[in-house]
Amino acid sequence: FFSSCVLSGPLCSERMRTTFLWMLIAAVCLAAVSADPSASDFFAPLSAPRAQAKGGKGGGGGGKGGGGEGGGGGGGYAGADSISLKYGSGKGLAINGYQPSGDGPFPLFVYISGTTMTPWSADDQLITQRMVDKGFVAVSVDYDTRSSYPLFCSTLTETVRQLFDPNDSRSAIRKIVNSAEVKVDISLGVVTAGFSQGANIATMAKNFLPQVRAAYALGNGYILSNMGCYAHEQLLIANTCVRSAIGADDWVWMAQDPRLMQISLSGHSCEGTECHQDNGSGWHVVQAAELADGIANHCFFYGAGTCGALPLDAQFESGSGWWALTPSLDWLASYASNGC
Repeated sequence: FFSSCVLSGPLCSERMRTTFLWMLIAAVCLAAVSADPSASDFFAPLSAPRAQAKGGKGGGGGGKGGGGEGGGGGGGYAGADSISLKYGSGKGLAINGYQPSGDGPFPLFVYISGTTMTPWSADDQLITQRMVDKGFVAVSVDYDTRSSYPLFCSTLTETVRQLFDPNDSRSAIRKIVNSAEVKVDISLGVVTAGFSQGANIATMAKNFLPQVRAAYALGNGYILSNMGCYAHEQLLIANTCVRSAIGADDWVWMAQDPRLMQISLSGHSCEGTECHQDNGSGWHVVQAAELADGIANHCFFYGAGTCGALPLDAQFESGSGWWALTPSLDWLASYASNGC
């Protein structure tokens, strides 16, 4: 009855499903944290401190928009102007990023960081800077469910809709497109990337925004109650347009095997720890030996496997491996115009 209730809503109430799921989470958390210390970042409250690097190439907001509703502005990163917007209702959620200083318009890159991660932290800035250097308006977008991972498809799907639904006047994409300060044209293409919950959101974006051409997912997995949201059969983005990497010792996703999750999510089945497709899509289970610090947990690409810690792992930030940042962002950018 437990599994039937959790996986099949009609058999019991939403409240009962939630209660059962929290019972399951309570039973799994201790095992997950002991197997992978980075799991504590997945389950921790938003107020928990995160390791943060000081500095980075530039600050976030400022410039002409002043960080409010008005839009972007200058400064913060050489050769680029800063973007600082709010979307949604109430006080709003933050959209921060950069755009090339030229006339434009430019295609769009959207990065979504993970559950409990600090919005617009130094790693967000580094990744968006890499994409603005490739000629994109590059933004990092905050979202409603950052404080805790959503247990059900309906909640996660609503988060994706709030970011990428062009028909919602309060969505992040509408705010970006309608801002006079942002030199973007989404008909030139939209590409997405994300970590953990952000990776789920990045791969689901095309379900609402047809202009999304490709996605790069880091640490992407699933919990059984909402796998139906983002298994490849449920996505409008083709599995040939998604590239993903996960740590071999990532046991955050309720102790499920990282390799088997990649097969289920992508639809690409290969023997071993990598499944690289001819066009650059596919998946890679990153081994400890492939990392400079040798820690292949949920936060494998951060310094010492600690979520939010900079500098990033040297093999991820500067390496040439298929799964590393530069080759992956190059692949992502190459599909902005025509998709894959």
